[in-house]
This record gives sequence, structure tokens and C-alpha cells, in this order.
Amino acid sequence: TLVRAHWGARTDDGNRRDAERLRKIEVVVASLPQHVWKDHGKWTEAQVSVDADKNGPLSVYRRAKERQPDISERVVVVIAVLAEICPEIADLMKGGDDRFGMRRAQTLDGAQAGFLPKKFLLSSSYEKSTKGVYATGCAVSTEVSLEAAAEVKEEATADNAAPAKAKLLRFVKSVKGAEEGAAPVLVFPYPGLAATGKSSIDKRFWDKFGSKQFIAKWFRTCASIATEMEGGMSAHMRFFHHAAVTKPTLDELFLHAGKPAGYRTTLELEYDIEAVLGGAFLGGRLVDGGLNVGGLGSLSLDGGWDIRGLGPGAYAILDTAKVLEQVSMKEVEERSAVVVFEDVRWALESHGDLRNLIREKGTFENVLAVRDVKKRGVLLTLQMIKAGKFVIEAGEFARWLNAAGGRATAVERKRLRETDASELTPMERGKKRRLCIRSDAERAAAAKAKYAADKARRRRRAA
Repeated sequence: TLVRAHWGARTDDGNRRDAERLRKIEVVVASLPQHVWKDHGKWTEAQVSVDADKNGPLSVYRRAKERQPDISERVVVVIAVLAEICPEIADLMKGGDDRFGMRRAQTLDGAQAGFLPKKFLLSSSYEKSTKGVYATGCAVSTEVSLEAAAEVKEEATADNAAPAKAKLLRFVKSVKGAEEGAAPVLVFPYPGLAATGKSSIDKRFWDKFGSKQFIAKWFRTCASIATEMEGGMSAHMRFFHHAAVTKPTLDELFLHAGKPAGYRTTLELEYDIEAVLGGAFLGGRLVDGGLNVGGLGSLSLDGGWDIRGLGPGAYAILDTAKVLEQVSMKEVEERSAVVVFEDVRWALESHGDLRNLIREKGTFENVLAVRDVKKRGVLLTLQMIKAGKFVIEAGEFARWLNAAGGRATAVERKRLRETDASELTPMERGKKRRLCIRSDAERAAAAKAKYAADKARRRRRAA
């Protein structure tokens, strides 16, 4: 509640702005020069020179590519359209490095006002929670930041088995570097994406804030320290949250620019836009003081996989069909999975696995999602299921991929946690470290060390 209070009351300004953007997209795409659609290696020297002078889409792409190598060249066309329909995004892309990575400010209000170009709207400018690409910032007093950095460094150094040790220490180093002549406030950017359109901007941000990711560890340490200082969190921390490109705009961009440029799914386009706006120009790298530590861009997608498994790739195919055909998601989900995924090899292989699993069990229960089992009822007999006389809908298949991936991860985490390290292979031990899995004894020791560190910090402050 304290953090949300700075966002203000919801209005309808964002919806009106989006309506203006949507009206412009088709006209802007039709007016683009023909060479913008070409491979940039086929641009003439004169075209490249003019683009460089005007800080055009190719120049923006090349600067973004240096920081996020997984951005696809297909995004050049989309950058050109975004620059025309979104003046605030054009200002961000062409404004140099003044807003990249960790930066300084004199006050919390000043940090919020200067976080993005003034034309950007806070997410509270939308009447309802909005899906799409967003940008979040956190301003923390330098006093709190330095004390948090010392505490995080102490924990990372003490726990030699911490998988995130190197990341933590690199980030601490970037914060410590601000100590000499530092302004009273430090600003940390955190760009993100509601990738498949299922999560609202607010929900996605708060899920990440409450998760066990590195970003949460840093913020929680700062919050713990700030609450014990004079004025509490409100005097030492400030969050601000902006909707950069909403889902309706992303859909229109894919329909008129992304698909003709060669994007296969809406997810690929959204990954590249996030990488350009957040990873390259707002600050997405840990070594630069950014908190979004992973590589971004559509080239990071590999055969339908992203860091969460095959589920997002399946939903992206459904979403793409919805956008291209201008129909509801419900209509696409009710189609046969074989029809929707007919050209997707990995999906057809997984579809075969699902059919075999259902036939083997002789039931849909504990295989499909609960909602799908209830919808099917008891129309099919055991003999019909065993004979494979059933059709799996595209929505059922996508939900199964999500659930199966989640269950598989949970089972694997449990196995690695309960197995003694001496019985694991080197590859399994590496996987255990990457998944941040610790035994009960290790977790108890870490909790004890944290309690001791908190107690020592309070003693130092009292002295």
C-alpha cells in the first residue's frame, strides 16, 4: 500500500492515448521507405548515412544490438513505426545513455520525474490493469543503498555455495561505485514484459517483487533497512511504474509490421521490443546497475522454449492466430490442437506424448487442467479413451504444457534437494546450484546467519 500510494488514482488517459496510436499504425506502415524492409546489409551507403544522421531505426537497432545480442534484425521496421506513433518512445531510443542503468538524483520526487521522458504515462493512467511491455523504476536513498550493499556482500561472501554469489557481488560493486560524491538518491531501472498477454502490468510486477529472484532480495534488504530509519520506507524508497507499449498496440504492430517483417509469433515481436526499450535503453544488465539480469530478445527463444518451458511458446501460437484472424482467444482454443499446431514440430511431438499419456491412464483426470476435465464430463467411455477416439483442443494442450512443465520442475527440485550431493553427477550438481536448491540444514544455517547479521546491524545503528 505504501509503494502503490505513489501511483495515484486510475484515469482513462492511457486508453485515449492508445486509441490515437492504433489509428496511426496502418498509415505509418504504408508510408515507410522501401529500404527499411530490406536486410540492412542491402542498404546503400547514402541510406545508411542518412539514417545515422537522423538517429533512425537502423542506428537504434545497432546500438541496442551491442547491449542485447539476441535482438533480431526484423525489429528495425517496428522501431521505425514506434518512433512515429510514440513520441515518448522515440525520445527514449534516441536520447543516448542518460537513462541507462543505475543513475543518481537529488530527491525521490526528482528521481520519479526524470526516470522516463515526460510523455510516458504511469500505469495508473489506465482505468484497468493493462497488459504489455512496461518499465518500472525504484529510487532508494544512497544511505540505504550502501548499507544494503554491505549486508548483501556479507551474506554472499559467507555463503560460498550461493549460486547467485557472482551476480550479487557484481551488483554490489556497481552500488559501491556510487559512494564517492554520490547524490542523495540512487535510481534502479527494472524493465519487463507481460509476454503472452495473460498477466496484467500490475500483477506481473508484483509477482516478480514477491518472488525469490535477485530483484526481490535487493529490494527486501533495502526495505528492511529503510523501515528502521527515521521516516520509514516513504522517506527512503519510491517505486514508479509506466506502461510503455500496451497489448492492443503490440497486436496491431504485429499485424501490420511484425508479420510482414518476418516475425512468426507475437511473442517473438514482444521479446524484441522489450529488449530494445528495456534491455538496451533503460538498463537491463546487472553490470551496468540494471536489475533485469537475463538476456533479452527473440533469438533467445529456442524451439518454442523460454525460461519457463514450452507453455509460453504454445500460448504465443494461439495468440498469433487470434491476432491474424481477428477472432476471440476462446474460438482459437476450442479448435483441434493438431490443426492449430500443424506446422510446429515440437508441439506435434508433445501432442503425441499427451495422447499416449491419456490412453495409458484411461482418463483425463490428473492429466488435463481441472477446468478442462470438468468441461469434458463423462462423455467418453474407458474403451473409447483407450482406443484414442478423442480430440484434444488447442487450449487444453497449451494448459497441459504449462501444468506439466510446472509439475516436472517441482518434482525435479524435490529430487535434487533430497538427494545427497555425493550421489549426483557433476551436471546434476550444477543444475542444483542454478535452481538455488538448498537442503534443510543449509536453509537453517542461512536463516541463522541472516538473523545474526540483522542483530549486528541494529547494534551498530544503536551505537
